Amino acid sequence: PLYPSHEHAWTQSDSLAIAYGFLDNHFNFFKPQLYNLLSKDGITGIDFPINEYLVALLMKILHTKNPVVFRIYTLIWMCIGYFFLFKIIEKYTRSLLFSFVGILFIYTIPVISYYQFGFIPSPIALSFLFIGIHFYIQYLEDKVNKKFVTAIVFFTLAALIRTPFALYLFTLLGLHILTGLR
Repeated sequence: PLYPSHEHAWTQSDSLAIAYGFLDNHFNFFKPQLYNLLSKDGITGIDFPINEYLVALLMKILHTKNPVVFRIYTLIWMCIGYFFLFKIIEKYTRSLLFSFVGILFIYTIPVISYYQFGFIPSPIALSFLFIGIHFYIQYLEDKVNKKFVTAIVFFTLAALIRTPFALYLFTLLGLHILTGLR
């Protein structure tokens, strides 16, 4: 069933365990659980566990605890992110060929290709970042506030599920504030 293994197996196992924990604790979003016997009831502090929660929901709907559900969930989000990145590249190059080559290049970067079918939330945060960039570029062209809000939502989701992505959110906000002051 493709359980976590190899690089970062501990982190991958924690993400899968949190999804299983939501199944076991009746989907209590505010009490993410691991199978850690040293903690009180396995409750742990983590980044915003929306992905693990949604994976648990999918597992409940599909009546399975197979880890492939988590892997496919991550891969689907990566494909959505690639679609938005494709649109960004196509917009600036006006070339389908360059867009496909750009996506192929990113798809085959070893660290990305390894994690895009796994359990760690970083690939999903990267996809949210691509989506946020796409909507921010649209906002810059159209000045439609709805696109700016959508961009901020995706940048914020990326930051919530993976804290290092807060750098992109704060950079975007700082850029936007400085542009407004200018």
